[in-house]
Amino acid sequence: MDLPGKAIHGETRKRLLDVAGEVFAEKGYDRTTIREVCRRANANIAAVNYHFGDKRKLYAAAFDYSLTCVDEKPTPASDTDEPAEDRLREFTRRFLRRLLDPGRPSWHSRLLAREMSEPTGALEAMVRREIRPRYEVLQGIIRELAGEVPPRVIAKCAASVIGQMMHYHFARPVLKLVSPVYGDLEKHVEELADHVTRFSLAGILAIAVRYRK
Repeated sequence: MDLPGKAIHGETRKRLLDVAGEVFAEKGYDRTTIREVCRRANANIAAVNYHFGDKRKLYAAAFDYSLTCVDEKPTPASDTDEPAEDRLREFTRRFLRRLLDPGRPSWHSRLLAREMSEPTGALEAMVRREIRPRYEVLQGIIRELAGEVPPRVIAKCAASVIGQMMHYHFARPVLKLVSPVYGDLEKHVEELADHVTRFSLAGILAIAVRYRK
């Protein structure tokens, strides 16, 4: 049986991660202080030392936490027996569900944007662990759809597919002002995934025809 003290420690650690992620996203790594994180989290500085060790380790833990707290099944493998079109649709559906999840705190995306503009090294680990495996799966699907085309073409097609989905995520505040159609995207993930899939398939196949000529 878990002791009450362990539960309290777990709650304190989670609260520190949530608050630290918010403050790091708001101010960046350099301007964030452990003192401010502890004040907002209603915890003492010793708690940070106990759970994380120092500021850099706290940042790394908050960054990892933002990537792992979304419940998501593994991305489908590229060697499955399902047709490539179906795998592309499933890939986009899961990717969009993760991006547009209404239960995901806003600081997750803001922290990622902050890390991209003010890199600390955490981004490299995330690319290695999270992004590159997904890109490899997507490129495998596109390669199957397009056939014999240069690797550079496959890479650009993959970037175009991902770019569509990231636009709906990062530009959502602007999109809502542009048209009411974009006001509740999180409720229409299936419809959006179908659109991205159809649009991407048309582009991939058109490029493939061009290179076959």
